[in-house]
Amino acid sequence: RLGAGSTFTARLKLAAPSGTRPLFAPSEQPRGHVLLALDRPLERGLIEDSVTALGLGTAAVPTATAAAEISRATAAGEGIDVVLIDADGGAQAAGEVLAHARAAQGRRVKGVVLIDQDGRGDLAPFRAAGFDAYLVRPVRLQSLIGQLGLEPAVQPLPLNAPQPPERSPAVLRDGSRRLLLVEDNDINALLARRVSEKAGCHVTHARSGAAALSHAETVLADPEQIVHLVLMDIHMPEMDGFEAARRLRQLFTAAGRTSPPVVALTANAFAEDRKRCLEAGFDDFLAKPFDRSELEALLDKWCAGPAPTRGGALDEFAA
Repeated sequence: RLGAGSTFTARLKLAAPSGTRPLFAPSEQPRGHVLLALDRPLERGLIEDSVTALGLGTAAVPTATAAAEISRATAAGEGIDVVLIDADGGAQAAGEVLAHARAAQGRRVKGVVLIDQDGRGDLAPFRAAGFDAYLVRPVRLQSLIGQLGLEPAVQPLPLNAPQPPERSPAVLRDGSRRLLLVEDNDINALLARRVSEKAGCHVTHARSGAAALSHAETVLADPEQIVHLVLMDIHMPEMDGFEAARRLRQLFTAAGRTSPPVVALTANAFAEDRKRCLEAGFDDFLAKPFDRSELEALLDKWCAGPAPTRGGALDEFAA
């Protein structure tokens, strides 16, 4: 339209890859109700669609009208099982909405707070306000399933994961995984480190390719030290991930030790990016931002031994 621009919408019907299974088994009747108190209209609509697809009842409102919606639902005899609220309004305001829901419903209502990717360090006030769990935007369906925790409406099914190769039983006998994370962006590194630690890894963070090589030299100088997996960011200044991975392998070869698997870590997730990384000698490819299930699949593929798993509960984080 003249002076207003145009909007084009394309709808593609895509088939699932052969052999995949759904993340959940939908319920014919909603067996739980979720209140979404979110201020971003597009995000609110997308999460509402996901919750509805899971077979759950939902009400989606801005945070300013959340208390009124709770009163309306209670007066109409509608139960509320979960309050999912945006953290942007602060812990005090969010806590007041959750407390109102619990008081009006006369029972325990699960509180889940939605945070930005760099908001994990500010969760203590929400824990003190009574919240049980958190979700990180953009919300993934699998994470949503795990944190809503409403059964039997939601029946998570395992994702397909590559079968782990045969490994020596002496490797990772105690489930400890030593991971070298090479990432120059501190925020990306923090996110990757938290996901890796939840997956049972001991993480060493190198902020550059040169720092990664220095750590490798330290490991090679001590026969007792080991690196089980390397996550290598591709786009770094001075020395990119391709060069750092090549020189890291040279160090291990020169020392007569087997190089650990090196996984390319990049936000470029197209097929041609994956092909380029594999052709350059990387053992695998992981697109950013990744979640715990994707990392665990890699660990199962390239490392041996079980790893502890934890949910996104607020009591995991120190004040």
